[in-house]
Amino acid sequence: MRKKNLKGFTLIELLVVVAIIGILAAVGVVAYNGYTASAKKGASKTIHAATVKYLAAESKKCNLGESTYFNNLACTATAKGILDHMNATDQTVLKAIFTDKNPHSTSNLAHSISSSKDTKSGTVGSTVLSESATAGHISVSTSTGGEVLTDLVSVVD
Repeated sequence: MRKKNLKGFTLIELLVVVAIIGILAAVGVVAYNGYTASAKKGASKTIHAATVKYLAAESKKCNLGESTYFNNLACTATAKGILDHMNATDQTVLKAIFTDKNPHSTSNLAHSISSSKDTKSGTVGSTVLSESATAGHISVSTSTGGEVLTDLVSVVD
């Protein structure tokens, strides 16, 4: 009589491997969700900082001898005039200048303009530009999900 050489894994060994893979997958999903939430918050902060820097840089063009700024607007414009220019014709200028998507809702743009003064962003990931109560300034407000960042940018000297 010949002895058969059985090769393969037992049912217990297969169940142990499946259990280990399940545990690793569960830990991975939780970690991944944390990473994506952190990345969205960081992207919102980056968009806010870039917006503030852009507005500050554009406003200095007139001091350097340019006759227009903010996408062909005359240098004599006020903060309200700048926002009205960006908001005109279904926000065409705003969409041309700021093309970022909202990191928390990529079907929406990250930037919007409010007609009220010193408007705080109420939508997570949204950056709101509004006229400031401080003359010659634009208020930039971004909700990151955990906090609301607000900066004033001087646009008229």
